[in-house]
Amino acid sequence: MKIGQIAPLMESVPPRMYGGTTERIVSYLTEELVRMGHEVMLFASGDSITSAQLVGWFPQRSGLIQAYRSLIKRPLPLPDGDPDLSVVRPIMKSEVN
Repeated sequence: MKIGQIAPLMESVPPRMYGGTTERIVSYLTEELVRMGHEVMLFASGDSITSAQLVGWFPQRSGLIQAYRSLIKRPLPLPDGDPDLSVVRPIMKSEVN
């Protein structure tokens, strides 16, 4: 199955600067889906580390909620060609909603 995981841009996946519960869970889910044989596309900051296909829709973590709010209004930068994703899972922080 082709799965797209959308992570918050405030921290890299997995997070390096703090506990990062949301980003850490995104990392665990993504790595396990890859291990199970799924094709996974992770939409996250470009400084994220993953065994999935990383689509960095910002060069590095944004860090600030104000910057993050302006970024989430951008469309997802899909790679060349139609990725034909079966499932897209946005995993976002509740305080930004």
